[in-house]
Amino acid sequence: WRLGWNSNTLFVFVKVTDPDLTQTHLQRPWLIGTGDAIGLELGTYTTRIATDRMGARDVRILIAPTETGGTLRALAYPEGANFAAGTTWTTGAAIAKRTLSGYVVEAAIPFETLRVEKPRAGMKLAANLLLADAVATGAKRGSLGALLSNNEQRRGSGAKWRFTWGVLELST
Repeated sequence: WRLGWNSNTLFVFVKVTDPDLTQTHLQRPWLIGTGDAIGLELGTYTTRIATDRMGARDVRILIAPTETGGTLRALAYPEGANFAAGTTWTTGAAIAKRTLSGYVVEAAIPFETLRVEKPRAGMKLAANLLLADAVATGAKRGSLGALLSNNEQRRGSGAKWRFTWGVLELST
């Protein structure tokens, strides 16, 4: 993962090693995180966070390569203790491109889409960086096989345990 920013945009670069690219949710953007995809969950950082609901300004961005060379993008906002189903994300720019060993993702995500007002050096955000790996073969093909995250508690498809999110600090 590589992250950068300016006053308007969060820049994301992720290089993934995965020889079995699997994404079966082309028509359902809210499910692309159960296929091969990267995800970014951001929200307002506070030292005290309720454990039973998401923060009002939390957001989830998902970006995934398709098996045929395209890019899928999804955006979801909170609904109670989890994220709502979400929809296709259309602001900014993102591309997921296959490589010999997996895929790379490059994105420019407007801070407005991320619900971050006036980003500045030293600002802290609550954050989960996610890498979803799908089951590549068999009856469960396209379902979530593994989820890796900077958050040790974030292993399944649910977003509970909001209080365990990591801290992303914007620096110069």
